[in-house]
Amino acid sequence: MINATLTKIEQGITEKVTPENREAFQKAIIAGGKIMFDPKTHAHMEIVKNPAARKEPVKTVALGVSGLMWVMFMQSKRTMPIEVLIMAGTVLMTKAIDFVERGIGIPFDNDMIAQCTKILAESLFNKLGITPEQLNEAIQAGKQEMSNDWRSKNGGAMRFHHVAQTELTPERFQAFQALPGHFQ
Repeated sequence: MINATLTKIEQGITEKVTPENREAFQKAIIAGGKIMFDPKTHAHMEIVKNPAARKEPVKTVALGVSGLMWVMFMQSKRTMPIEVLIMAGTVLMTKAIDFVERGIGIPFDNDMIAQCTKILAESLFNKLGITPEQLNEAIQAGKQEMSNDWRSKNGGAMRFHHVAQTELTPERFQAFQALPGHFQ
């Protein structure tokens, strides 16, 4: 990758994948990359086939990767771990941005990358039935609990709250926290 920020994001995400999900993460990256860049399917990428989509490259990339990850998630019969869904999606987003920069000639600055990450995360969590407001509440509650529990007799074990009838599991919360530019 030519963009140092994209390389840092990919390395940072990859380092944070839990050992039990590493194999699924790598498989998702390989499968997603094949779908995005195989000559048979590459021409179907919105940013490739539709020049009008290039007017909003941030949104086009984010929603394209979100759609791809959702199809992969559904094809797994919803067995793909949420951590893999979010983290592999973010890495595939960096690969899509790299393609857009080098192949189409549309540069992405750090603000565009952050916005793309945010749109991707919002879209995936929305597909999972989790709103930005619910995420913000869960993040704040998790931060507070981390602060309170860190020195507690439980050895800093972190507990998570259900927020407004969501299915926000610790795995989803952890995957979201690992994203650059997450809701604040």
